[in-house]
Amino acid sequence: SALLSLLEWDYGLEGRRIQMAAMCALISLMMGAHPILPRHGGKIMTQLMTCIGRANQDDGKRNNQIQTREEHDACHACLNLALHTASVALILCGSRAEQVLTMIETTQKTYPPYLIQSCANIRQAASNLLQNENEQNGDNHDERT
Repeated sequence: SALLSLLEWDYGLEGRRIQMAAMCALISLMMGAHPILPRHGGKIMTQLMTCIGRANQDDGKRNNQIQTREEHDACHACLNLALHTASVALILCGSRAEQVLTMIETTQKTYPPYLIQSCANIRQAASNLLQNENEQNGDNHDERT
């Protein structure tokens, strides 16, 4: 819960740094606590989708105003890390995380197009992670024999 609340932090560059540090810690925590994650998948994915939505929204607003290159880069780095973290969460948290993505996609009139596209991006990234893991496990097995 403490890490998830840090994802809501959105006060400029320092806020982005806090969000990114929280996402790195969340990935480590999810890897270590994977057996109990299915119970928490909904709230984890919801917070990550909120972070993704906010990063997209902030970037869109600031494009119409003055945005420094550093703010722009931090926003995009945060967005990319949130998408990666969400893909890890989808793999480890299972159906409850999937339900959040499905709900966003099936109520399209409620959510902006970039958030709906993010659901597809998360699924694709999760698929790529699993494929890479399977390929590495196959390669490691070949090296041992």
